[in-house]
Amino acid sequence: MLRRRMVDEYSHTMARQLLVPSLRVSQKELADATNYFSHENRIGFGCTSTVYKALAVKASYDGIPCSYIENEIKLIPRLQHTNIVTLLGYCTQKSERILVLEYMPNGSLDSFIYGKRAIESPLDWTKRCEIVQGIAQGTLYLHKLCRPRIIHGDLKPGNILLDSDLTPKICDFGISTTLKPGVDVDCTSIVAGSRGFIAPEYKRGGCLSVKSDVYSFVVTMLQIISGKKGPPPPLALSDESRNYGPLNKWVSLRDLWAAGRLMEFIDPSLHRERRKAEIMRWVQIGLLCVQEHPEDRPSMWDVVLMLGCENAVIREPGLPAYY
Repeated sequence: MLRRRMVDEYSHTMARQLLVPSLRVSQKELADATNYFSHENRIGFGCTSTVYKALAVKASYDGIPCSYIENEIKLIPRLQHTNIVTLLGYCTQKSERILVLEYMPNGSLDSFIYGKRAIESPLDWTKRCEIVQGIAQGTLYLHKLCRPRIIHGDLKPGNILLDSDLTPKICDFGISTTLKPGVDVDCTSIVAGSRGFIAPEYKRGGCLSVKSDVYSFVVTMLQIISGKKGPPPPLALSDESRNYGPLNKWVSLRDLWAAGRLMEFIDPSLHRERRKAEIMRWVQIGLLCVQEHPEDRPSMWDVVLMLGCENAVIREPGLPAYY
């Protein structure tokens, strides 16, 4: 107990020291905090960076554009929300690009969906609901309530961190973009993001919008519900399935929904849940959010309302998006 209190006090003191107006820390301070970025202190890694335990130190890989880290340094300090990760400091000495984030002891969400933890301690429906609603609230904050408004651009389980209570925190704002007042779309010639989560209109034409985030959010939500990385295999039950075949990522899920066979998609660990009707309703909401045309998808405001109100009227979903 004493040791835990001492660690907490050290972390709190370190956080206060880092929370200065500039947020800047030296490379030596970070090396000392991570035991010179030792393998023992590594708690996660991805395509662009490795995460070390100190508070949480994120070091980008060589070859990753400096603009990614600079974008995070610019954006995250402006964001004040329970479901957005907190930036405590950064280092840009020499060629280093390092962020100091609040430490999330439960790591990223993907380990609870299709990692080792998903097998050892699967999440019950109540906890999955809380995680989904937390991500939804954080995304709504980015789209509507922060200034300037932000399109995240890379929502996925690997970019959702979980604290000690499994409260979700959205992180990784490297490719995020800000929006001008009254504008919900940003067009670019450079398409970034993660395969399987990128909205097809963004992949095809470089138009990133708030509806692109809606698409990515719901792919994440559907993975939380199914415990799988992608949509179910094609059933060829509908004309759309036969016409588009493997090009259409989510027609097979729509087929299951139309055939009343959604239990085949849902994580088997949830089959004994009493709230099956709620699970089915959330999948239907998901199908609305992966529709082909962005204008047909609901806004994050509408998504939050539908997720939180069991009496909300949910229309029949149209054809899902395809690549």
